[in-house]
Amino acid sequence: MRRVLASAAVRTAVMMAGFCAVGVGCEAEPAQLLPDQGGRPFDQGQDALPPGDLGVDAAPVDAGPDLAIDLGVDAGPPECTFGEGEINRRLAILHSNDGASALVTEGQSGGAGRFVTVMNRLQADARADDTPVITLTTGDNLLAGPTFAASLEQGAPYFDAIALSAAGFDAMAVGNHDFDFGPQTFVDFVRSFDAVIARYGDDQERLTAPVVLAANLRVADEPAVQALKTEERLVQFAVIDGVGLIGVSTPEIADISSPGKVVIDAARGAIEAAVATVQAEGVDVIVLVSHLRDAELEARLATEINGIDVVIAGSSDALLTADASVLHAGDVSAGKYPRVICGPSGRAVLMVSTGGLYRYIGRLLVEIDTRGRVVRVDPLSGPVRVSGVGADAAMPDPFVQQAVIAPVRAALQTFADNEVALSSVELDGRRESLREGETNLGDLVADALLWEIEEFVFGTDAPTPDIGLINAGAIRNNSVLPPGSLTELDTFAMLPFASFVVEVPVTRDELKALLEHGVAQVESGSGRFPQVAGMRFVWDPSRQPRQVDQLGNVLRPGARIISAALLDGTELIRAGAVVEGPILQMATLDFLSRGGDGYPFATGGTGFGVSYQQALRDFVAGGLEGQITVDRYPVGGRGRIQRQE
Repeated sequence: MRRVLASAAVRTAVMMAGFCAVGVGCEAEPAQLLPDQGGRPFDQGQDALPPGDLGVDAAPVDAGPDLAIDLGVDAGPPECTFGEGEINRRLAILHSNDGASALVTEGQSGGAGRFVTVMNRLQADARADDTPVITLTTGDNLLAGPTFAASLEQGAPYFDAIALSAAGFDAMAVGNHDFDFGPQTFVDFVRSFDAVIARYGDDQERLTAPVVLAANLRVADEPAVQALKTEERLVQFAVIDGVGLIGVSTPEIADISSPGKVVIDAARGAIEAAVATVQAEGVDVIVLVSHLRDAELEARLATEINGIDVVIAGSSDALLTADASVLHAGDVSAGKYPRVICGPSGRAVLMVSTGGLYRYIGRLLVEIDTRGRVVRVDPLSGPVRVSGVGADAAMPDPFVQQAVIAPVRAALQTFADNEVALSSVELDGRRESLREGETNLGDLVADALLWEIEEFVFGTDAPTPDIGLINAGAIRNNSVLPPGSLTELDTFAMLPFASFVVEVPVTRDELKALLEHGVAQVESGSGRFPQVAGMRFVWDPSRQPRQVDQLGNVLRPGARIISAALLDGTELIRAGAVVEGPILQMATLDFLSRGGDGYPFATGGTGFGVSYQQALRDFVAGGLEGQITVDRYPVGGRGRIQRQE
């Protein structure tokens, strides 16, 4: 197991340890950490990038007789150069992104057990060739749902941490989903690696506890996360085997996840500061481990910031490869691996990315000269698929099979065996349906929020809710559930996040703003589109949408909402104008009430300690007495949301 050292005395020795001549055996040195300088659940989805070469850097040039062959990629514009000095060392970078708690699989692709087998083999292959190997993940290792629910029921160590530790990860960036359950669960996840080693380390010496790379996270106001920083488990950068590792996260975490009081700064300034500090320490090979969710943004930063040699792009779904034959059936290459980008000083930067869900491992094998410049890329570089069939078939790792796969499958079976209702109608939870109009599943979930609060406040002095609203992005099964048994497993698949039911007072002006916000980005398939209960509204997509700037200041209030009324006929909005009347009580999610998906609520409301998944389970079992009927929830809904053409 690679140990982490923090003392200044060992820093130089550790950084220089990676500078070994090719062919000379070098012992793997300890990783060196350097000190850092320095609530909203769930992501609304990332559209896949279109197929085709992602390269944007002008035409390739002649870079020597062997370079293009070895790279298997375009060499970039004329001013983009590779190292030309004597080769001083080789380096293997193994990387993955977006594991997203996809630990088990029913098919022949992916699965954490096979993933660990393949990863450990690739690590062994590199070390057998006396090549230092660094194993990295760009984050989004967790995803709310039944699999992660099994981890939460078990407690530390989380199953995801067991799998990642067995895979030998050295460092990881922070993804937006890693904060879906709030700062404390993120901390519990990081500390799970210590629990994994404490429980299994005597028998499994390969286990690792990866350091967290967080150059643009400010955590002083979250004590539990700050403790990780104090312990140098969460750092601005790390130096492992003479390579500087810098990790950045998307600032969108503030809107699409639950970071609490963690502040996510803009990426560029944080990267520049970290690069300068790493270079001042004498490190001349720098890898950016990025979770910015935008491959083109990451490529642009590489063209603007000096000193970066490799960018590992995360969460953009950019599956890069020069050889489509290595892909799983149905997968499409989004460009060549690696993509060559020219940095501002003319230094060639290699950008790599691969598919997530434990289905691929990226392998980048490079040769580096005495100045720390990449000279060549080994033709073996590229994505390695994780498969149970074919010539590259891998058997699941026995330890992971026993410690992760078997108990997760048992938990999932328990959820599947628990029937909560019978449905006489198919329930439409498709992403495209929910994000452009009413569906019967959207109605069902919105009704569940309303009903749950009604049950809590019954017989008390608390106000009874009038209406309910949930964002379409909170409903995640992306499928049509056929008539028949509805199980607890189904409810987790529909509503996987740690989002809780709250009651919020809203004026009618605020309601108008909320609805305008909800329909403002329907053209892009935004997850903010509202599903509602206790009311109906009419909207016109041809009219001016609500627009705000990056700080949330309203540029245009929007004019798409034509009318809105309670189900008893009480008008709330008429001909686009608010009808004056008393304040309304809305049942919604704490995520939205705190500004998630940009919703402009004025107050956070009152919580009841019930997740929206629990509310749905309670509603169908209690409020509907276990029967979801077609007359109450017809396909297409009951006209709560009407689109005026």
